Formats: sequence, structure tokens, C-alpha cells
Amino acid sequence: MQFNPVKFNLNNSMFVIEKLLEPQLQNKQIVLNSSIPERYEVYADINMISTVLRNIVSNAIKFSNKFSTIEINANDFDDEYYQISIIDKGVGIKAEDKELLFSYHQFHSTRGTDNEKGTGLGLLVCKEFIEKNKGKIWLESEIGVGTKVHFTILKMKNYYSKNS
Repeated sequence: MQFNPVKFNLNNSMFVIEKLLEPQLQNKQIVLNSSIPERYEVYADINMISTVLRNIVSNAIKFSNKFSTIEINANDFDDEYYQISIIDKGVGIKAEDKELLFSYHQFHSTRGTDNEKGTGLGLLVCKEFIEKNKGKIWLESEIGVGTKVHFTILKMKNYYSKNS
């Protein structure tokens, strides 16, 4: 995918993704609470970041039980970056499987709580896209408690200083 950064609003992008994933959310009766401030503007590849958000939220839906909640939070990470966090209370990830999720050497796929299938490539692609946009991605997870996927994205005001 070619890298084409533009100025865009994260809150607006998340709204579009929520509408796109609405059938999955309704099927499992999951509530998605997004609290990305309207003022959060970034200069990044909107297609890449939208793919990342869609993939991570889809995973959260896939591995959440019916009638649960998924939280999407955004905060100032530091002066240069925002941190986006997608938090589910799903099945969680085994410690030994966490490293495989970002590995080019071994793909890892697990069926969802309703037997949904996956390729095992999603988080690997997310990592590539986030790094292309000068951010970082990581996750925290505990079996039976859920998963928190975090990534950073450069604030609009800092894009030019990073790319000069």
C-alpha cells in the first residue's frame, strides 16, 4: 500500500468504522464506547489508520462474549503523540501467543467466541501500518480478563518536524 498522509480527524474516522462494524456489534449485542476527543487531528495515511482501527476493533468484537462492552480511548501520550487504546473484556491472549501476533516468522490464528475465523495476519499488518506512520503498537492481555491494544499516532502539529 502506498503511503499517502493527509490531515484528518480521528473521531470522525472512528465514527465511520463504528457504522461499518455495526452488524458485528449487533450480532453479539456488544456496546462500543468511543471517547476520542473531537479535537484530535493527525497527519497520517487515513487508509492505513482506518485499517488498523477496523482490524483491532473487529478483533475485540471477535474475542468478546455477547452482551459485553468495548472501550476506545484516546489520550495525549506525550507532546508529540496521541495514544489510542481499544479495550475489551473478552477471552484474553495466552502469554506465549502474544509474541506470535506481531511475528513475521509464524502466523497465529484463533477462532472467536462465536467460532469466527481469522487469518492471523491482522495485527502484523497493523504493526506495519502504525510503524509506517511513525507510531508504535503493543498490547496487554490476561486470559479471562480481556485485551488492551494500544498504538501511538503523531499529532498533526508534530508531523512536519518529524518529516523534515
